[in-house]
Amino acid sequence: MPFRPQADLLCLLFVPMILWGAFGCDSVGEADDGACSRAPLSCNDVPEGQRCPATCETPMWTPGECKEGVAQRQELLGQMHISLPEPLSYEENPPASGSHRPMWACWGEYAYLPPTRWLHNLEHGGIAILYNPCVGTDVVDALRTLAKSIEPDDAGAFRWILTPYPDLPSAISIVSWRWVYSSACFREDEMREFIRQHYRNGPEDIRRSGDFSEGYLGR
Repeated sequence: MPFRPQADLLCLLFVPMILWGAFGCDSVGEADDGACSRAPLSCNDVPEGQRCPATCETPMWTPGECKEGVAQRQELLGQMHISLPEPLSYEENPPASGSHRPMWACWGEYAYLPPTRWLHNLEHGGIAILYNPCVGTDVVDALRTLAKSIEPDDAGAFRWILTPYPDLPSAISIVSWRWVYSSACFREDEMREFIRQHYRNGPEDIRRSGDFSEGYLGR
């Protein structure tokens, strides 16, 4: 993203940090230093249809037949920055766009991160890797390994979020801005190809980690 001298100076001088994202100042200071704090999971921003903590509520759940995954493009459902305590809800499950909080998340893995946060990360060109809380630990391990294995590009380290997503219709979904790939099982080649095609396709290309880190586990 090009440097905008006048806009960036105005952001630095006049915009309070609590309103930073809402005023379009996300691009100031884009360097990612890789440092994220581990704040406790608070569950104070859970949209309708989600649960926190993200536990498996259906012990007999099965992922279904392992076959070719499906990638679908969603209509744009907004990208407004809406602050707490105003509630947010989403028409799609999972959403690939929509209103979200001004403060985006630190890149990495979470015990649970709501779409109210990771949608902002998608807006910045990142990828959200979602899994149904009922999948086995082997699936989660494979997804984590996949995310960590993707090589940096000219903009730096791969930007990813890994989180359980309660009531996800499939075992796994990989989400970019306006695109969702869903599968009943871990299909590495398909997932890598989806990421290759849709990574950094958000309306803003910002590599810096966000300051939100409730439930953060690492990167």
